[in-house]
Amino acid sequence: MRLRSLRRMTAFVGVACVLISGCGGDAPEAPGVFDDVQESPGDVATHEARRRSIKGLCVVGHEVRTFIPCGSKKVYWIQADQATYDAFQIAIERFTDEPFEPFFAEIDGRLSDERGDGFAADYDGQLVVERLIHLAPAGELDCDG
Repeated sequence: MRLRSLRRMTAFVGVACVLISGCGGDAPEAPGVFDDVQESPGDVATHEARRRSIKGLCVVGHEVRTFIPCGSKKVYWIQADQATYDAFQIAIERFTDEPFEPFFAEIDGRLSDERGDGFAADYDGQLVVERLIHLAPAGELDCDG
């Protein structure tokens, strides 16, 4: 079971890297976890874990809840409430054809380089979702829009 999850994650990372290569723009010059994350206009990175608007690709499925910010190579574990996971499930049904297929998301949340427990320990950090701004099929919107 764990090997299947690792294979799926490896496939996702490969697909995500190809999709993210279309995300343009320079990363902000800020210390810490935000070094390779694009910021929305008006955002200023002042510390590692603060609320901000972040665009990127999500994959949500059995034992997988990941987010890759536009312009980043880091993969974050998603922490959210049940209403957010319900919205993700609707996005999966509307915007994807296959399990573990990424979709675009703009999220208000906090990025942290702290690793969580369980599955979250295998990722670069965590994204704590505070509010969903927009969900769409991958490729319909890019990181510049």
